[in-house]
Amino acid sequence: MIDFKIKKISSLGELTLEEVELWRSFLTNVNDPRTVFQQPELLFNLPNIENRIYGIINYVVFSEGKIIGIFSFKKQVVNKVLKFGHLTILTKKVDEIRSFGCGKLLEIPLDGQDDIKNTIVDLLKKETLQNDSYVFLEAIEEYDLLYSFQEKRFTQFHLDESDTYLMYFETDFDAFLKARSKSKRNSIKKDLRRFEREYEGRFAIKIGPVDVSAEEFINKANLILNRSWKKGIIGSIVGSSNFSRQLEILNEFGLVKTFVLEVDNAPVAFAIGYYSEQNFFYEEIAYDENFAKSGVGSYLTISAIKLLHQKIQLNESGTKPIFSFGVGDNIYKRKLYSYKLKSKNLMLCKPSSQIKLFFQTKVVFDYCYKSIRQGLIKLDLHTALRRRFKQRLQNKD
Repeated sequence: MIDFKIKKISSLGELTLEEVELWRSFLTNVNDPRTVFQQPELLFNLPNIENRIYGIINYVVFSEGKIIGIFSFKKQVVNKVLKFGHLTILTKKVDEIRSFGCGKLLEIPLDGQDDIKNTIVDLLKKETLQNDSYVFLEAIEEYDLLYSFQEKRFTQFHLDESDTYLMYFETDFDAFLKARSKSKRNSIKKDLRRFEREYEGRFAIKIGPVDVSAEEFINKANLILNRSWKKGIIGSIVGSSNFSRQLEILNEFGLVKTFVLEVDNAPVAFAIGYYSEQNFFYEEIAYDENFAKSGVGSYLTISAIKLLHQKIQLNESGTKPIFSFGVGDNIYKRKLYSYKLKSKNLMLCKPSSQIKLFFQTKVVFDYCYKSIRQGLIKLDLHTALRRRFKQRLQNKD
């Protein structure tokens, strides 16, 4: 049993100067790339960045004069879409309380965290008083406080599970290569050589905000997105209507790095990531599909890691900064990562709420579609059908 108190914070003005310093100290000590959006200057600006966000909730855990946990949520209005594969069945506007940032506790062993966990769950239940409101725990990692819990008054929907790939920064890029296995090291070098030989003297990487302004980056990124596999299939953070304001604030506080790869002075790939202390979160990458066979995406990612090694330094304690690739499995991540963590998405709603039936149907549809998809893959039909469907979507534009 530990002595603790939890303070609900919704604005920067609710924090004393001492608490702001404790907040910063926690973010440094937790050493997690996801804390970038929990930086106070950025965190409480989120409603000004994204129109659909109408509130910020932070449950700040204090113990023995220190902050040992900050659990952040954004309250927003979203359109939830019920799909069967790519086919839209129903769209429903709902109130969502979505987690973000780091959900870890410092200095508390896992078997001593239940009291804090139960208190936060009780607080979240009070936030879901509206019939169509729910809590979305997004990409929570296996060591996060809310990764698993028993709570009968919340119905849980496990939407999916995945891996989060993370990489340690080394003293320099050569040391980074040496830390990989021989086969992975050779594969990384091969990816670099292949692109450089094919486009020798014809390519350049522009790094923002120095080489490319925020406005230039967004314009170039949108050109790439229109020629990428993302068009008409999935959303893009960079391509969203509110991203320019977000990038402006991130640039103001020195929390962002943008990369644009150009061939013959034309943009062919972009990447963007965020700083949290010395850690780096790789937010998004996209590339022109016409350059896919040359490995343009892998080349830009490896080059970004190489360039970041020139900026990020190991601290005196020897704690290595972390590069997070985020959730999802890709071949390039398996070449580059140092370790991985299990993560999952959880939907939480009251058993009596209308939204419960919506999620129950979604779970059934997702399961059925995945089963059909596996059958199509075995019959070598999935790729062809997916390509045909994507072409039809793009032709509508």
